[in-house]
Amino acid sequence: MSEIKPGRLTISSLALSRSTLTGASLISSILLIEIAQSFGKTVGETSQILTFYAILGTITAVGMIFLSVRNSPTRLQNIGLGICVITSIGCYLAPSYSVFLIVYSLCSVGGAIITPMTSTIVGELYSGKERSKNLGIVFTGIPLFYAIGYLVVGRFSDWRNAFAYFAIPLMVLSLLLSLKAVPYIQPRKSGESFFTGLRAVLKNRSAVWCVLSSSLSSVWIICGGYIPSMYREVFEISVSRVAILTASLILFNAVSSFYGGRIIPRFGNKRVTAFCNIGTGTLFIIVLSVRNLYISLAGSLLVCILAGVQMSAGSGLNLSQVPDYKSSMMSVFSATARFGGSLNFAVMGYLLSTYRWSTAGLGVGGLGILSGLLILLFVEDPLRQ
Repeated sequence: MSEIKPGRLTISSLALSRSTLTGASLISSILLIEIAQSFGKTVGETSQILTFYAILGTITAVGMIFLSVRNSPTRLQNIGLGICVITSIGCYLAPSYSVFLIVYSLCSVGGAIITPMTSTIVGELYSGKERSKNLGIVFTGIPLFYAIGYLVVGRFSDWRNAFAYFAIPLMVLSLLLSLKAVPYIQPRKSGESFFTGLRAVLKNRSAVWCVLSSSLSSVWIICGGYIPSMYREVFEISVSRVAILTASLILFNAVSSFYGGRIIPRFGNKRVTAFCNIGTGTLFIIVLSVRNLYISLAGSLLVCILAGVQMSAGSGLNLSQVPDYKSSMMSVFSATARFGGSLNFAVMGYLLSTYRWSTAGLGVGGLGILSGLLILLFVEDPLRQ
């Protein structure tokens, strides 16, 4: 395969694509009450959109394991972006709750296609230090998008306007920029079976342990879902201050994602990923256990910093496992990561409802520590051999 040269806007395009795919879910997280009121539903009834969103996303992520073998990652990403554009427009135009439920859920299909393909494209176009640095840039866009998105969407009182003036324009821009700036990558094994990539991953012991152990650690995701509520309940911090705190933590995560990609080559993806997983797991236990606000805040800050570095290192480690089937490997990782995130939320929810914050932190933090130990013991780093 001839060498493909990326352009100046390639990484910017990939970062934008990876970030804006969450536009619909960001709007629903802030304006769920307004969406419910517009359709004459309760918040509980309307929250069903999140369940169907998660289910369809997981099914699509599994399907990508097979589709990625014969298809170009560039083409698949553009298809995913096109789906996000269409479904975002569908959400804006939805005349009834049932239509909105269906179209909103389909947003996750586009996102599940884009997520593994952006990392795959970076892996195909770059290697060595350039790969680590550019993965860091791509993952920097995600927390920046959330930090800015919360501020922008929070100013809309009408959720349809949020789709019309925020989600749809950004998705269209992402698609146009991707079509212009991301080079077309030929599928490596266009004539092989849909199951070839999956078999290649399953035959590689290190690759199997890599996706399984990596998916166990979802500390950063759990932080985003529960930490604000913990500070409000345990330390009685006001909603406005918690919002500022959350935005600040997200920005620290963005900074660490950007610079983390530059320090990873010194130590290797395996060591950095394992260290970050063990570190975030340990710190999460401390954050939810201590009753000193400043120690807890310091722990949360360190979790954000380590999580930013871990995203780049973890993707780099997965990309290196099965070089001839990067798309399949990242699709398997995406599917297992979604399952792992669900597992962590289930553990957190059960322990929190049955016991208390410290016990819940021990459960989720313990999974993070276990993840790091499994990576150290069973995962190989081909780039460091």
